Amino acid sequence: MNVKDKIFSAAAVSAFFVFAAFVFAPSHIFLTNVTEFNVSYVELLGYLFILALPLFLLITTLMAFLPKNLDNHQRTATLLLSLSFLMWLQGNILVWDYGLLTGGKIDFNTYFLLFDAAVWLAVIIFVYKKFAVFYKHVKFISCIFIVVLISTSLFTYFQADIPNSSRYEVDNTNEFTFSEEKNVIILVLDAFQSDMFQKITDEDEYYKDIFDGFVYYRDSLAGFPTTYASIPNILTGQYYDNSVPFSDFLEEAFISSDSIPKVLTDEGFEVDCFMRSMYLDKRVMSNVKNRVGVKTSTMISIYDATFFRYAPDFLKRYIYNDGKWFLKNLVPQRLPIYSDADDTRTPVNIPQVTFDEKSLTLKDVAFINDMLTYSITADEGYIFKFYSLNGCHDPYLLNEELEYEEMNSADAYERQAKASLQITGLFLDELKRLEVFDNSMIFVIADHGVRGDIQGNAYPLFLAKKFNGKGQMTVSDAPVSLSDIPKTIFLELGLEGDFTGESVFNLKDSDSRERRFLYYSWMDWSKDYLPTMKEYIVSGHVWADESWQYTGRKFIAGFVERPFLEWEDGFWGTLEGAPEYSFRWSSSEGTLIINNTSNKDRKFIMSAEFFTGYPELSNLKIESTLVNENLKINNSGYSYEKEIIIPPGSHAIKFRCDAERVDAPTDPRYLVFRIVNFQMVEIE
Repeated sequence: MNVKDKIFSAAAVSAFFVFAAFVFAPSHIFLTNVTEFNVSYVELLGYLFILALPLFLLITTLMAFLPKNLDNHQRTATLLLSLSFLMWLQGNILVWDYGLLTGGKIDFNTYFLLFDAAVWLAVIIFVYKKFAVFYKHVKFISCIFIVVLISTSLFTYFQADIPNSSRYEVDNTNEFTFSEEKNVIILVLDAFQSDMFQKITDEDEYYKDIFDGFVYYRDSLAGFPTTYASIPNILTGQYYDNSVPFSDFLEEAFISSDSIPKVLTDEGFEVDCFMRSMYLDKRVMSNVKNRVGVKTSTMISIYDATFFRYAPDFLKRYIYNDGKWFLKNLVPQRLPIYSDADDTRTPVNIPQVTFDEKSLTLKDVAFINDMLTYSITADEGYIFKFYSLNGCHDPYLLNEELEYEEMNSADAYERQAKASLQITGLFLDELKRLEVFDNSMIFVIADHGVRGDIQGNAYPLFLAKKFNGKGQMTVSDAPVSLSDIPKTIFLELGLEGDFTGESVFNLKDSDSRERRFLYYSWMDWSKDYLPTMKEYIVSGHVWADESWQYTGRKFIAGFVERPFLEWEDGFWGTLEGAPEYSFRWSSSEGTLIINNTSNKDRKFIMSAEFFTGYPELSNLKIESTLVNENLKINNSGYSYEKEIIIPPGSHAIKFRCDAERVDAPTDPRYLVFRIVNFQMVEIE
């Protein structure tokens, strides 16, 4: 074999390995998670190729010239071919469900581990033993897979819905600039459950003293169980219902008349929102700039996710690293959004509190350190700030001394919660030092709770301070929701409008109201939409089981919400009578539409009584894919009961009756028969 053949073989298999691992696999991760990475795909692709090309040239050179023995060259080439194939197989076929990778621990499946290990070992051993046979086709096989990778990447690219906001990035230049006139500040402590705050402050007055001038609303309700949907709910008061893609909802919600960024921008506020997954729009936010390049942190996150997906199961645990991630932990860095990594800010203060380098790798510590270093005031204009911190979200790495510690004990959540409150205390103290605390309306909230059950998920921390609020922290049992924040802000600012929700400052402990919570878990997530959501109405204290009622409504991806029952085509719209005896009239023909908005079959007992206006028997025909009947009815009534199964979707039931029109001279409607006490009782 001549050198030319060796070079071509080496180049082919090297291209398969390098471009699969460092270009096409990261592309797939990005294109299937476009909302997670704020970057242009074209720019990202350029960076991926810049990283991959030197590695491709290095491996090709080493394989072509270093193995002097022909057998060693062939064995090396086929070994690399087998690794490339296995990586492709793992990332596209052997894809196991590990749930949402949000920082918590993963329970790895032993069967997955053994199966992956068996497949990898079997393929490597087989190819290595048959290296001579595989080497003859190494160029052809590599080229085929490269074509497959290009094709799938193009297909995924054209299927991806890349949001327009990916053109922008957060400008942190004025992150800690506050108005000497008026500020509205929202500080989100992720996953801080309200009852943990109650426990901590009951046991130690120090933490209560942090919140001078605040009201602690302990009967608080979130709108959703995770950050993804909760943040838009907090900032706009809008509830996502899965009827449109989530990216479309974001744009509509953020420019709505209830949107805090939109309304305050129109009122002349400087509106600064700091959160990486935030919807970015120059129309409603002041701290948005055209994005340039791809940040190192973004590249590291994409490659961490890539290696996790494409590595065998027995390596995934080391890549994930209990939420600390292999590359991110290997190359610790201050997150650009919370640091001076872009060198755009000049330190103006000498912090009186210092932190060690390991702690400064944590988002919340970096945040408060920057606050103490860069905080200044502006003598003109009003300012709105929205900050989101890690708070109590796992992994638990920040202890109550504000030191880095990998905590796995039962009290890890509580210890990090105390750290989060201390960081909040430093934040509020800095506002006081700047003499802008009194002229600021401040919300310290969580976006959701953390406990595994639905009620815990729905129970966020909620503290609020009015402008010029003073005195010891008070406790309120007024029924508040995170979606009340927009109206609260608008009314305190004296703005007029038909805003949704209530002002929390106007609610009393004795008030009774119905609040809404939409629950979902990260199963069967389609990215464009949220998983199927179940609606709950809470009519009392959040922590009381009897306050919770499941409405039966489910919101599935792409399904435009409709009521469960729709009476059409002949049925008169008004339900008459009293609750214990209600009825609805129809002409000779009427249609009932039943909408099952869930993604599974539901079983019901359908019951009713049918009446005409005369003693003579008449025919009532019921026709549908759910039920078919031929009944004889008159003015004495016919009691009917039937068990039916309703698949997902909308289903029409047609009623036809041949009775005479009811003689009712004063009623202009054409009345033939009526349905009395119609009920649909679900069987669990």
